[in-house]
Amino acid sequence: MQLEDYFEFNEFGEIRIQGHRIYVHDIVTAYWAGAKSAEQLLEWYPSLDESKIYASLLYYHLHREHVDRYLQDLKAHREVMIAKQRIELAPLIERMRRFAQSMHKNDVRPDFVVANTNSLGMDS
Repeated sequence: MQLEDYFEFNEFGEIRIQGHRIYVHDIVTAYWAGAKSAEQLLEWYPSLDESKIYASLLYYHLHREHVDRYLQDLKAHREVMIAKQRIELAPLIERMRRFAQSMHKNDVRPDFVVANTNSLGMDS
């Protein structure tokens, strides 16, 4: 069996472990986070076997530059998406915040809260 046979490669540069939803970068980041042995990595990912753990680590060490670049790109993409979501969701969050403040200020509770507390024998 060739090393690449352990993995599925997609057009986005992601490398997924064959038959799993776990990516090589998941194993690498767990390794960086302190799981320094195959046994520890198996605790983090019990659906894998030792051969897949070792294959992932070997692939990383043989293709470190490629995987590191992919991880940098992934981090940058996540940061862009988080910033975009903060901008897009800001008006909704502000409306929710104002609504919650007005509810608290006027001591108003939504009907579903009153109904749930009444069913528990609590006063509204």
